[in-house]
Amino acid sequence: MRIPSAHLERRLARLVILFAVALFAAPAMAAAAPKDPLSLVPADAAGVGILNLRQLSKAGAITAAVDFLNTLSGPEALASQMLRDARIDPDRDLEKAAIIIGKGEDDDEEYGPLPKALVVSGRFDAQAIYDIARKRSGGRLKETNVGGIDMLQSPTSLSGVIDNSILLTGTTKLVEKIIAVHGGSAKPLPADSPLMRLGKDHRNSSFWMVADVYAAPGSKRQLATMASTGLDSSKLQHLVAWADVTSGSTSFRTEVRCADPETAQLMKTWLQLVTNMTVGMGRIITAERPRDQQTVNRVARRLTTGADGSTAYIESELSAKLLARLRSAVLGLGTGEERVNSMQPRIFR
Repeated sequence: MRIPSAHLERRLARLVILFAVALFAAPAMAAAAPKDPLSLVPADAAGVGILNLRQLSKAGAITAAVDFLNTLSGPEALASQMLRDARIDPDRDLEKAAIIIGKGEDDDEEYGPLPKALVVSGRFDAQAIYDIARKRSGGRLKETNVGGIDMLQSPTSLSGVIDNSILLTGTTKLVEKIIAVHGGSAKPLPADSPLMRLGKDHRNSSFWMVADVYAAPGSKRQLATMASTGLDSSKLQHLVAWADVTSGSTSFRTEVRCADPETAQLMKTWLQLVTNMTVGMGRIITAERPRDQQTVNRVARRLTTGADGSTAYIESELSAKLLARLRSAVLGLGTGEERVNSMQPRIFR
């Protein structure tokens, strides 16, 4: 197995962040009380999601994610190594994480509109974070100041810490908007906005997300394909998703809110098609690994698609044992730099 390079180390760092483990953090020294990330969402956001890190930690999900990334990276176990270097205790220091999708002109043909950002609340030591980030970036990050806050800048992104209680990273324009909201020079997303109202019923879930359909990742490609099948994408309104994670199981449901029941029925057919294609691909990939193919089949049997009024949905509940087998099947595809890169969303590459 090849030895991961410094390049792999940087990429794995960003992947760990996506799994809601803020690696570039340390216990705070006189840190402010953590602020709710929802209060920093800009008024023109096209989507917002929340990870309840405290709840996920109690369910063992963060530990499982770190273990998975350790195995994925190879014998060096980079996730744990980086946690040790940063002196971070996820169970103690992390509260919530917000995934924010902004509106902008930088549309990506394959992965949907940019910009995007991650905002993590907790207790952090800004100086420790900046020191570690500089060291691991290999000199790629430049120091800058935005709204009175010291930040680290790459060609396309900004990262930094606010008041030792908010860690944020994302595309430059969106992070600038988030800082403006924090400073009071820009308005946050109103509590009575459609996004906030749709997410209100799921605030106690381990994870929830609401987005305009056109802002969902991969939307441009998917909507173009839908149009070719006769589905009028202009009648698709919002994507609403949530998940509840416990030590014994994980349940999730993703809904597409439509303009009318007819569109919802067409959307249900589309969800069934995508599900069948994904499962079929999984069966092909695991054709020479019977145990992993059995896992794919078990997961497939637990997926349900349907339509209720003007809402199309897909939902499932997977046991902890089945999820462990699924992680094992993914690891069977390979580890090391190539695998880490293939799993990393384009925004963090």
